Formats: sequence, structure tokens, C-alpha cells
Amino acid sequence: MKKIFALFFVMFMLVSSVFAQSNLDLQLEVRFANLERIARTLEVSMDALISYVSQINGDASKLNDFKSQFLSAKSDFNSAKTHAQLDAKMQAASVIIGSFWQEYTKQFDANKGNGFAALKALADALKSAKPELDSLTEKYWDTRIANVLQIYDNDVAAAEKLLPLLKNHPNYTKIVEKLDEIKAERPNLESALKSKNEVSIINIQTKLGFLAQDLGNLVAGKG
Repeated sequence: MKKIFALFFVMFMLVSSVFAQSNLDLQLEVRFANLERIARTLEVSMDALISYVSQINGDASKLNDFKSQFLSAKSDFNSAKTHAQLDAKMQAASVIIGSFWQEYTKQFDANKGNGFAALKALADALKSAKPELDSLTEKYWDTRIANVLQIYDNDVAAAEKLLPLLKNHPNYTKIVEKLDEIKAERPNLESALKSKNEVSIINIQTKLGFLAQDLGNLVAGKG
């Protein structure tokens, strides 16, 4: 039995490493698409606030500098190769956004800005950019749906590749049944993703997580 588990572990590491890199790339693509729409919204908002500061005779030079720094940071997002790298780049961008907001508040207060006028300028800018922002949101969901399903398919394919190695496993029948349970959930996962309802998505992904945990326990000889 120990030899079977040892062989399974070696093969699992060989197979999973290939799919793990593929899944990482797919996960990052989803985050890139999400950041693209968020960053564009922020850029439109920055332009509106810079314009408003100029209208009230404020000094928008630093605001323009911070916007340029933000755009530079934004352009570097897609160079991230890991989640940790992307998190670090996002953190750096958030610092710039914070600096922009502090400078905007300073100029707003110093030049006796009108809150309603500023909000209207912002709302008008976002309304004008709505078709573009909606398109970016649609792109994000298309990417998310396709990539999450591909990650699911990769994980199922990895598990199926290992089944022949487990023919003599005492839990083999249960392992096959549990994998079939997981495979049967694909339509539910796809439906939840296409609904764009985060609660439904979380629910099905949580269910799949528990099923995967059960599968892992069976392979480990439990159950």
C-alpha cells in the first residue's frame, strides 16, 4: 500500500505542476481583466477631478503628476507572473491613488470647492465613459467565465490522468464516484458564472471545494 501511495504522490506532483502553471496563468488573466476596468474607472475619475480643480483655479500640476504615476503603475500590472507580484504592484498603485486624493482634497479645500459641483463633474465623466466601462466589464466577465471553467476542466483532467494509477487503491470505487460528483457540477458552475451573481458563484465554488477535499481524503486512504 505504501508503494501505491508513493507512486501516486510522484505522479501527482508531475501532472499537477503542469496544470498548476496553466491555472496560475488563467487566474492572473482574470485579475488583469478586472484591474483593467477598475483602473480605467479611476483614470476617468482622476481626469474629472483634475478638470474640476482647474475650474476653481486650483493648482492641478501635482494631480497630473500623480495621474501619470498611476498610469505607469497600471501599465506594469500585466508583467506580474504570480499573485504576490501582482499584489505588490497593486499596493504601489494604491499608494499613488492615496496621494492623488490627498492632493485633491488639499486643492478642493484651499480653493473653496463645491462638493455638489465636484460630484456632478465626476458623475458626468463616468456617464460619458459608461459605454467603454461597460465594454471592459463585459470583457472581464467573458474572461472570468472562460478561465474559471478552464481551470475546473484542468483540475478534472489532472484527476482523471491519475485514476489508472489507483486501480488497486482500496477506495478506488469511492474515488471514481466522488470524481463523478465533481464532474456533474460543471453545468451548475457554468450557470452560476453566467448569472454573474457572486453569491451563487461562491456557493458552487465552496461546494466544489468540499468535494475536492473529500476526494483528497479518499486518495489519502480516509473514508
